[in-house]
Amino acid sequence: MPGLLGKYEEFRERYEVPIVQKRDDVALEQLKKIVQPFMLRRLKQDVLKELPEKVETIVYSKMEPAQREIYI
Repeated sequence: MPGLLGKYEEFRERYEVPIVQKRDDVALEQLKKIVQPFMLRRLKQDVLKELPEKVETIVYSKMEPAQREIYI
């Protein structure tokens, strides 16, 4: 849903800074109200009993120099 939370600068000013830096509970609740309809959280036991246990695999790969600049 592009635009749901506005441009990044608007999102940062309205939600990110107040929530992260100022611990603003009002901004957090406003953000939750906006995104909650799009959040789907179900537990495995609520979905299917025969599902196998979760398997996590960690795969390491080297980043290209351009990627390294962005992420590090």
